[in-house]
Amino acid sequence: MKRAMPLEPTDNVMTTENGVFRSAQAYQDYMMQLPIPTKRGAIIPFTSWSGFGDSTKQLYNQPLHYLTNVYLKQLDRNRIGADDANERLDTIIHPAKAEVFLWMTEQTHRLTTSPHQLATLWQKDPMYKADIDACAPLSTNPI
Repeated sequence: MKRAMPLEPTDNVMTTENGVFRSAQAYQDYMMQLPIPTKRGAIIPFTSWSGFGDSTKQLYNQPLHYLTNVYLKQLDRNRIGADDANERLDTIIHPAKAEVFLWMTEQTHRLTTSPHQLATLWQKDPMYKADIDACAPLSTNPI
């Protein structure tokens, strides 16, 4: 009777990579199906980009793409140390323009992001799930 070879460490890595890729594929497929809201016009007051994203998600009852959430956090970090860092953002950028910017960014991420790129980013960030909105599925088989 021949014994099966134990799994090599690389086999486990490949399984994890495949699981992350399947999750990224399922996530991207789901996000591509969500329509970008066309009826807009609410004026959303905001002090930070992340807060603006949270308010927009609540108003339209839609998740934002992982990359959009990461980008909004980066925009907030970019303000640290700026001359206007303590000013409300809605006094610097009109809320209607901010909303157009947000939905254009979201549409780009939903329609053009590669699942391979998402999987690569997720593998480098053990906390990636913190930037995925709760109503967006990762996959049918969680990793």
